[in-house]
Amino acid sequence: MSPILEVRQGVRFNYPDSCPCCGSTDLAGVLNDGADFETGFGHFKVSECRTCGIQFTVPQPLPEDVALLYLDRTSHDFDVATSFVSRLRTYNNLRQLKRLPSHLRDRDAVCLDYGCGSGFFTQSMRTYMSGRIIGSDFHASAPPLLASRSDIEYLRDDDLDSMEGCLDLVVCRNVLEHTIDPLAFLARQRRLLKPNGFALVEVPNRRSTWSRLLGRNYFNYYLPRHLYHYDASTLASHLVGFTVVGQWFDHSPILGKSFASMFGTQISGFALMGLALLPLQALVDAAPGRSSQLVVLAQRT
Repeated sequence: MSPILEVRQGVRFNYPDSCPCCGSTDLAGVLNDGADFETGFGHFKVSECRTCGIQFTVPQPLPEDVALLYLDRTSHDFDVATSFVSRLRTYNNLRQLKRLPSHLRDRDAVCLDYGCGSGFFTQSMRTYMSGRIIGSDFHASAPPLLASRSDIEYLRDDDLDSMEGCLDLVVCRNVLEHTIDPLAFLARQRRLLKPNGFALVEVPNRRSTWSRLLGRNYFNYYLPRHLYHYDASTLASHLVGFTVVGQWFDHSPILGKSFASMFGTQISGFALMGLALLPLQALVDAAPGRSSQLVVLAQRT
């Protein structure tokens, strides 16, 4: 890594001169004028490693400063939805959970929602599963949705090492792309799992049709919080020590927020538009491998 070059809103950023994942210096520019329209951290670029294929955001926050991007729980990752939207999200969550092996619903299963954010998906896990459900994030206290739940545990990220080798399932939905070192992150999740345990990993799909149509305004770039940008190939290559047993594509309502980025206005005001446009988005996504979200079920080997 090159020396620290700048500080933005108290967060220190540096500029990688090689691929953060494989160390190659054979890099190509993919996006040269991306911007953060949510909290005003300024402009960013996206580079692609010609050796391993991963795309990554430039500049990147220092590892010890990443949490500063989320401290107040006001970013898109902690959205509070209306009751109608919540019902739709719950339906989609349960549809995804039904793809998991049936034994994970047993009372003795121990399942973790890592990077639980608002805790919404964690609640869906509790609804669907009868075993031990744990939410985790780097905040010291549980999010409001989980704080009053006696049937859901919350563990701070720093306390998770006590669970090593104990988990039947680790859920990492829209988390991997936020991590400063995704290979080390996945290795840690693997250590938390029992032998033959499962990881459910969901990331934005950089090969979505909409990424080409919307360019720099494609919301799934979500700069600077999305540090890496995946497709099926690069995600599979990062799942070291896992066997992929299932893969599918899904949808996330990104059009409204993409239009907000296009007009340089507040994202929250366009969220409902994204929901209304979801049928159109899904129709355009119909080509195999072109949907906005990529989901993988992998088993520890």
